[in-house]
Amino acid sequence: MTPVFSVRSRGALSVMMCVGLLLIQQAPAATALPITHHEFQVTTTIPYDATHGIGRRPNGITIDQDHGRAYVANNGGGTVSVIDTARDEVIAVIPHDVATGIGDGPNSIALDPSTGRGFVTNTVSSTVSVFDLASNAVVYVIPNDVTGVGEYPMGIAVDPSTHRAYVTNWDDGTVSVIDTTTFALLTTIPHDSTNGIGELPFDITLDSAQEKGFVTNSASGSVSVIDLATDTVSAVIADLSTGRTHSYPAGITADIAAGLIYVANSNDNTISVIDAATLVVTKVLDLRDVEFPKVALADVAVDPAKGLLYVSSGGAGTVVVVDTKDQTIRATVSLNRLYDPSETSGLAVEAATGRVFVSDYGRHEVAVVEDKAVRPDSTVTRIDGADRYEVSAHASAASFDAGVPVAYVASGEVFPDALSGSAAAGYTGGPVLLTAKDSLPASIRAELGRLRPKSIFLLGGSATISPRVESALAALAPVVRRIDGHDRFAVSAAVSAGTFRPNVPAAYIASGATFADALSASAAAGASSGPVLLVSKDGVPDSVSDELERLRPAKIVVVGGASSIADSVVSTLGRIARTTRIGGDDRYAVAALVSQNTFTHPALGSTVYVASGAVFPDALSAASPAILDRAPILLVPRDSVPQATAAELQRLAPEHIVVLGGPNTIDSATYDTLMTYLR
Repeated sequence: MTPVFSVRSRGALSVMMCVGLLLIQQAPAATALPITHHEFQVTTTIPYDATHGIGRRPNGITIDQDHGRAYVANNGGGTVSVIDTARDEVIAVIPHDVATGIGDGPNSIALDPSTGRGFVTNTVSSTVSVFDLASNAVVYVIPNDVTGVGEYPMGIAVDPSTHRAYVTNWDDGTVSVIDTTTFALLTTIPHDSTNGIGELPFDITLDSAQEKGFVTNSASGSVSVIDLATDTVSAVIADLSTGRTHSYPAGITADIAAGLIYVANSNDNTISVIDAATLVVTKVLDLRDVEFPKVALADVAVDPAKGLLYVSSGGAGTVVVVDTKDQTIRATVSLNRLYDPSETSGLAVEAATGRVFVSDYGRHEVAVVEDKAVRPDSTVTRIDGADRYEVSAHASAASFDAGVPVAYVASGEVFPDALSGSAAAGYTGGPVLLTAKDSLPASIRAELGRLRPKSIFLLGGSATISPRVESALAALAPVVRRIDGHDRFAVSAAVSAGTFRPNVPAAYIASGATFADALSASAAAGASSGPVLLVSKDGVPDSVSDELERLRPAKIVVVGGASSIADSVVSTLGRIARTTRIGGDDRYAVAALVSQNTFTHPALGSTVYVASGAVFPDALSAASPAILDRAPILLVPRDSVPQATAAELQRLAPEHIVVLGGPNTIDSATYDTLMTYLR
């Protein structure tokens, strides 16, 4: 994050003084990093547009990993831009209003997915705005008084497990602890440069595994460690870099899996590496010889899956990529253009794609940096099984960890309910598993036993899945709920109503008579955090029309040509919201066009699911894993790759292709052909 420099904060900077600190350990000498080969580049730039795009002086940035949304605090514009990361487009701008909206000088953003709320520190207004993640509307403004936050709130981090937000107050030298459900002040962690929060606390990160919070005290050159169980400071770590009193630590991030904390020291361009358990500074990474003509490292972000650390420079307009395993520099990526210098500030990594969203404070843009190297581990894998139920169980096991919040169970004998549930399952973070009408297959019972879901949603009425199966499911989860309706259209509406809040970005419409278009729509709907609703060829059922009126989608996307859904239906839907159709010559072309229109950035097709376009059972298992991977679903017949599918695979150049079903569904020759499309 880049600090907000008003008259008051400039004054604070000018009077920084050496203070006494509890020394945990003398930091080691800085380690100069060797530079290795360049693999990274800016692939997308999301431009400035004060009304519909990125606002002035974009700064803090965070990503809702479950729903593919990036939130950018526009420090100079007093707004928050919401980016759909599947399209790299701004889909909403939360407006500026000191009293009821985003305040002056928004600086940092943190999310509490458990409550569906986002929190923005308004540094100049000395408030925190709370907004709803579904509607992007501000629902509350936490004041600057004894019931709220302190002066110049700067950084913020949320612990969803305890519903607490921790706010660093720059001028007060304190940290406010806020209840994310009631927005009430729980406590204020006081200023004490020796044993508490230091001078000019800047950023904060949380390590849930260690139950600790880490605060960078810029003027003190230290990090305060908060015990999250008691909300008190348990230690202060001093001398973070090479012995300079004013290392001026700024951005901070936690690699929870590795048990490490990374601190960007903006005054001497080093990175301090702290062991989160022992609180020892184990290494100092020296970036002074890497292209930094101006002082000020700004922010750090880690990609634990790839073992990479990203560092932004406040003045050089670059992002340095560090390999956390061997501490080599993988790349230095410049955002500068001729006569148009950049100033990088906030960073956020999208876990599903490994792409890095970078706030360009100087050019009022957001850049996307990604690894474009050829992958030696690119693969085509097949998910197979003895029957459709085992394929379903294997697809779930390959994608979902134990302890999922919900699992959906649908008929494996007919397709509509499973496809209606796929977008909802993807949104809530669980699989869709298939069952026979009168008995729960052993493979599904075993997979549910492994998953240990908190809830099971049973899709369809007793004519589709019997009460006997419902009773068997009751032994596998604390809550089992049936979502029913008088027909497949009503079931799709009921699934949507039980999952999605109003003002969804998009609602996808597919035919309830065939499976292929609804399957393609499911992956797209998952990428857009919206539902799939079913209609007949010639009409919109009342249940679906009512649900669309409730949802108030920003747009409606009809998947399939006029032979599947008549033009009159598109016209009817157009009276509810802006409606477009994605059609094609056949189901293979439709699936390719859905992918092309949805996964507009090739990195979001780094994994592609391929399913049969001829038979539905194995294909039903593709949708929820594809949504989890932010991946499209493309269709093939048993023994060939259609031209439309081949062209889309060439555009996506995926690293991984997952084939659903055995050789009887997609034969070995087709499997081998798919390997030629790997990146």
